[in-house]
Amino acid sequence: MRSFLFFVEGVHDINCVARILLINGFKEASNINDIPEIWRSRVPRTYPFVDNRLDRFIPIPSYFIKNNLCIAMVSANGVGNIIRDIDLYLSNMTKAELKQINGVCAIFDADQKSAKEAFDERFKKYNKDMVIKKKDFLSGSCRIRGESINIVRIKLR
Repeated sequence: MRSFLFFVEGVHDINCVARILLINGFKEASNINDIPEIWRSRVPRTYPFVDNRLDRFIPIPSYFIKNNLCIAMVSANGVGNIIRDIDLYLSNMTKAELKQINGVCAIFDADQKSAKEAFDERFKKYNKDMVIKKKDFLSGSCRIRGESINIVRIKLR
């Protein structure tokens, strides 16, 4: 099964993109057995998720399936978090997991700005230690742990 990872700014964006996917014949997965192993192994089985800390948030993606496609959609919980969250998510994946990702899609709200202004604004808090770079979004791919991953950015209005 081909797997794509979508990142959106917030829960309203998940609802918007989910609606588009559902209209196009995707079904939202509600059973862990319906999603590919790459995603099953990443769903936490216990709480608390990290070091017995009750204050840790672990984003669980929404999953959408159609034929041989699986889309895992993650909310960054805020406009300023999306680049950091993409970087954290990808840098925490193993080489074997990265091999199974067919592409990453970042969906940005443009609000009242041009697409370029909205995109540039997302990189204001950029850290040079990140595994994903602004140029990766511009070129359409990145290399993480030797694996090439396609990247697409979409602007919603």
